[in-house]
Amino acid sequence: ADYLGKLSALSYEGVVAQLKTKTNTDPTPEMLDTARIGTEPSPEALQFFYIQGGTLHLLFPPYQVAAYAAGTFDVAIPRTALTGFLK
Repeated sequence: ADYLGKLSALSYEGVVAQLKTKTNTDPTPEMLDTARIGTEPSPEALQFFYIQGGTLHLLFPPYQVAAYAAGTFDVAIPRTALTGFLK
């Protein structure tokens, strides 16, 4: 299963949603590009995580997916979204 691709897509969606909340506006194309690069389907991009209850949290430090001023990002992915490659 392409777990990195799935986690990348889900984390990108979560980061974009958080960007909208943090900036009170729609992200610019440049912001979206930074988020896309920072959530690429690689072990390095998706290396920080924790599991709480039935939810996987992917963590993105400052600069990885947005400007430093946006802070860190914690994308919560419910277990139900991980069916097909989670055992």
